[in-house]
Amino acid sequence: MAKKTSIIWLYIVSYLAIPLSYGIRMLYSRTLSLEDFGLVYAILGFVSLINFYAFSGLPVALNYFLVKYYNEKKLKKVKESFYFIFLFNVFFSLITILFIFLFKDLLLKDLFK
Repeated sequence: MAKKTSIIWLYIVSYLAIPLSYGIRMLYSRTLSLEDFGLVYAILGFVSLINFYAFSGLPVALNYFLVKYYNEKKLKKVKESFYFIFLFNVFFSLITILFIFLFKDLLLKDLFK
């Protein structure tokens, strides 16, 4: 029974996030200038693009393999999976930070005018 209620809460929160984000967008559009509003959403779009590449299927794969390895009692594989995902995310984050640092002038000039 607990699983059914948690799924219901997941759907409720997911469907409440949509109108809440729309309301926040309306609030920003009323309080910020046009340039600031565009800058906020340019940065949000840039971060969303980076997140797309950073998490490209890894959480789904981790969920699949964790359940599989746990049911097969391969606890060493579970631990290795966590380490792999952690190290991959750290590596990708460092590469992203380096990219942003190296091209900061170009990004500020052309993307975030």
